[in-house]
Amino acid sequence: MKNKVIIGVLMFCSSVVWGQLGVGAGYKSLHSDEWLTVINQYGNGNNHSNPSGFSFSIDYRLRTKKVRIELYPELAISSLKNEAAGATLENNIIGAHLNTNIYLFDLEGDCDCPTWSKSGNVFQKGFFLQVAPGVNNIEIKFNSVAEVDSKRDFFWDIGVGAGVDIGVAKFLTITPIVKYYFAPNAKWEYLEDLTANEVSTKSNVGQFYAGVRLGFHLKK
Repeated sequence: MKNKVIIGVLMFCSSVVWGQLGVGAGYKSLHSDEWLTVINQYGNGNNHSNPSGFSFSIDYRLRTKKVRIELYPELAISSLKNEAAGATLENNIIGAHLNTNIYLFDLEGDCDCPTWSKSGNVFQKGFFLQVAPGVNNIEIKFNSVAEVDSKRDFFWDIGVGAGVDIGVAKFLTITPIVKYYFAPNAKWEYLEDLTANEVSTKSNVGQFYAGVRLGFHLKK
């Protein structure tokens, strides 16, 4: 069984080709109802809403040879804030995700070339659904309670979304994309210090993202 797994991994790796560096930027908002309820309860009467802000990312494109499914290992940083009554709630997130684009209408299309070079209309050759499993390292700062230091915590999530690759030149693809990340029962240990262990430190966490990716084709 072990040998079969190793052979399968090697076969998959051998079917992958390199091709494209990408950078992205967009708007992101974080939703965690349980955490927000506790913050507003213990934060000196502040009425905070969910924080939002900007996210920036870098990725690299990997391709399978036989079918048009593209992998984009991505590293992203996000800075999200909300202010209420002079108190600031700030979320700083470092996320690593394996973005997997599935081109439903072009699965058997020519694989190793920019969207610019493909035949067919923009939607047919550029539309994709994305699945993005990953992990986040989050720091949450809440300056209403100065004596409690912020802490960093990890939580796993999975994102689902859709986008369209628009080839504007042989070396450049622009991709507008929207997606939603969901993490069940993410733990924020900061709440244990804030509330003296009186409430749960877990919450379902959602992140909405809307942005644009610029893909630079490195091959001639």
